[in-house]
Amino acid sequence: MTAMALEDEFLALLCEDEEALRAEFDAIIAANWDEPPPIPVPRQPVPRTPYRPTVRPLRTVLADPVRLPRQRSPP
Repeated sequence: MTAMALEDEFLALLCEDEEALRAEFDAIIAANWDEPPPIPVPRQPVPRTPYRPTVRPLRTVLADPVRLPRQRSPP
């Protein structure tokens, strides 16, 4: 019997009984973790600033962009 066939047979035997597989899985999880992580507390909403409007005014005239010369990198 080859090693691969032996592994396949072992896996088939192991996965055959779902109740035993579930019990073993639950035992492994219970042995490694004490309790589930706590549920995160929702964050408090950020208060609005009184000095800034909620909606920005619509700009009607577009300003000409100022283009500065860019320095080239060395070759």
